[in-house]
Parts: sequence; C-alpha cells; structure tokens
Amino acid sequence: MFCEINKFCINVMSKLYKFYFLFILIFLIISKASGDCELTLSLPDTAVEALKTLPENTGSLTLRLGAEFRDSEIVIPADRGITDVTLAPENEGKTTSLPGIMRICANGIPLTVAEGLDLENASLYGGSCVSGEEFALESSSLTIFGKICFVFGGGY
Repeated sequence: MFCEINKFCINVMSKLYKFYFLFILIFLIISKASGDCELTLSLPDTAVEALKTLPENTGSLTLRLGAEFRDSEIVIPADRGITDVTLAPENEGKTTSLPGIMRICANGIPLTVAEGLDLENASLYGGSCVSGEEFALESSSLTIFGKICFVFGGGY
C-alpha cells in the first residue's frame, strides 16, 4: 500500500512540476517577446548601431541621450516591434542640450520628446526620412515636452 501511495504522490507531483515548468516557460516567452527597453546613447555611440541591437518585439523604448551624443540623425526602425518611443535626457531632472541633432524620424511610431531635452536645431518627422520611399502613414503621434525646432506629421 505504501508503494501505491508513493507512486500516486510521485505521479501527482510530476504533473504538478510539469504544469509549473510550462507556466514559467510561457511567462518567460511572453516577457521576452515584448517588453520595455531603455538605451543610453552617448559618445561614441551611434543611434544606427545601437538601434540595430534591439530585439524584434521591443515594445516601449526610451532613448536616453547624453550630452556627448553627436549623431546628426535618429531614425526609429519600423521593423523592431517598437510600440512607442521616448527621447529623454540621460540624467532625469537635468537639461541636456543637443544642437548637433538635425533630424529625427519616427517612422509612424508614437514618439515623445521628454522635458529636459533641448533639440534646438532638430526637425522631427512623424513619418519616414528615406528620400523617395513611399511610406503610407495611417497616423502620427508626436508629443513634445522638451524643446525642438520644427515638427512635421509626415515624412521627409
């Protein structure tokens, strides 16, 4: 009788462990599939190289820009599953001035320029920056709390 009870317990525990294993595995897959990402860009980082490292289902993205960041253009990739982008200063509560950034392209992804980010010479485009490329944009969502020179809902 003890063996039968023991086999029953092992069988139940085995099924229970399988359930927990599957539950944890599904949780890890879902959490890996999309989530929030944060990148800090400063010297000698380039936006192009940094954005290439994003996973395919990035989700919400925060780009923290350091005062040493020197790229003249930031193009948000449309193929990385980015749901929205926030451009923010590297240090919260401090103003970061980046006069060298001339063009930012959101590629139809909702974009926010956070408070404390001074992009005094930048043009912000809700659409594509690829010249001659046809890019149908259903909508454009640009929110600005910082400073920016020009804002365009469409592409370049």
